[in-house]
Amino acid sequence: MQRILFFSLLVLIFSSCGPNVSFVNPQPVFLDSVEEFPLDYQGEFVDVSILAKEEEKIIVTPNTISVNIDNEIVVFDSLVIKPHGNYLYINVLNDEGYYELYVARIVRYLSNENIQVMTVQAEQDELSLFNMIDTYTRDSFLQEKMYVLDDLNVNQLNLYRNMGIDVTPARKRFFTEYKRVE
Repeated sequence: MQRILFFSLLVLIFSSCGPNVSFVNPQPVFLDSVEEFPLDYQGEFVDVSILAKEEEKIIVTPNTISVNIDNEIVVFDSLVIKPHGNYLYINVLNDEGYYELYVARIVRYLSNENIQVMTVQAEQDELSLFNMIDTYTRDSFLQEKMYVLDDLNVNQLNLYRNMGIDVTPARKRFFTEYKRVE
């Protein structure tokens, strides 16, 4: 019984997919925000990544993202959206008043069109090239340490984005892919 409890706790800890890095301001600060998601990003999508749960759907409207998490619809509406080239920077205001940054991009190949979404789970030593302002604990049960960073310059933004796509097994990164539902 203790092994099952321990295994369940490990699964819970490692299934936490959100970022542990947040920002005081929506990032990147040097880009202008838009009021709505671009049309290419709007619609209904299904998670097609390896770790996806069955039929995990996401609905993107002009101003919101609705996610089905464990049969409960969660709507994110405190968003700041900043497009740049092939990337879309989505800043979600969290309960502590900081912005969590998700980076999305559309990948088109053959007749497929997928949206990749990435964010960062980092250790404190990996953040030495960033300006850390504060730390706090997000979950009193899991004691997840959160890092608050100052505004990113262009080089730091590229580094942050590359940290998000580094999905080697030694890293705890969040990277997933969604396919448009026809």
